[in-house]
Amino acid sequence: MTTQAKKYYTVQIHVDARLQTVSSVPVKIFSRFHSSTQYQSCANGTQILTETLPLGQFDRLFVQVGDLGNTWEIKNQLILDGIIVDGIDLNPHNVHLGRQYPDHTLVSHRDPVEYYEPGTHFDYPGVYELDIETPIWKYALYAFTRLSPYRQSLYTSNRDVS
Repeated sequence: MTTQAKKYYTVQIHVDARLQTVSSVPVKIFSRFHSSTQYQSCANGTQILTETLPLGQFDRLFVQVGDLGNTWEIKNQLILDGIIVDGIDLNPHNVHLGRQYPDHTLVSHRDPVEYYEPGTHFDYPGVYELDIETPIWKYALYAFTRLSPYRQSLYTSNRDVS
């Protein structure tokens, strides 16, 4: 991909952290074409994490929730409430298209799953991945069509069936 095809976007991640055993967790926001090494501290409560990223026409947005010295416990939870890219709020249709890949090296499981979809609730440290396209307005507008028929049925009302 040429550098002319990339444009810088301001990405805001709305997070609701419910931390009981740690005071904060590190969160890193990056894209496939821009691997940032900078972590932001996410404390208990609702907050907005902001990062400016170069996004290509077909890119992937990552939100990595880290762990502080293997102190994560099941009592801790971090929820992605929303994603705003350049002032365009990606509604739940878009955010639920992402997958969360938990870090199984920190917590032992009998039958670990590869990913959770939608992956907006972090019960363990891991990485949330969302395939994204630019221009953002077009991506946000057509997200509902990318859902599976079952997932689309969850958003239909009784008015749509009659």
